[in-house]
Amino acid sequence: MKTALVILVCLFPAAALRCELGLSTKANSGTLGNITCPDNNQVCFSAQCTYGNIEPYNTASLKGCGGALTCWQMNFACKELHGSSLRSVSCKECDTDYCNL
Repeated sequence: MKTALVILVCLFPAAALRCELGLSTKANSGTLGNITCPDNNQVCFSAQCTYGNIEPYNTASLKGCGGALTCWQMNFACKELHGSSLRSVSCKECDTDYCNL
């Protein structure tokens, strides 16, 4: 059974190379919902971590705002959350309308 988590991820400017987790975690029915980036120069990103040791694998969704390295940070966040059970990470820039930017 697939589970979906939405974890709002606060991603600081790329120069800081820092990602703070745990701002908000909640169960979700499958839609990620909208996100508004506080800084107009930032871009909204969405990532999906696939993890687990038994198929069908579980998935967790992360969203956040940041600069050019946001997908790198999302990948790191997935690794931090799921460790050796991580199977794959897919990340993309959100649709502008969808992300409420």
